[in-house]
Amino acid sequence: MSYLEEFNELKELLEDKQSEVDRAKGSFSSIMEDLEKEHGVSSLSDAKKKLEKQKKKEAKDQKAYEDGLAQFKEKYGDELGL
Repeated sequence: MSYLEEFNELKELLEDKQSEVDRAKGSFSSIMEDLEKEHGVSSLSDAKKKLEKQKKKEAKDQKAYEDGLAQFKEKYGDELGL
């Protein structure tokens, strides 16, 4: 294989990889736009913080639900056959 053929193969490989990088950048930009529109965050760091905050709220709400259900069952469980 001549140097020119090897150069052309490497050039083609490089162009293919650049196309992959461009597609990945486009996908990333699209995902970031979706995060901004749907969740009001502009970075992955902000998204992680918001997710953690939501997880804590969900755990708190779950605890409140379970406590309320336990109180309800304690108060009305015998009457309702629970």
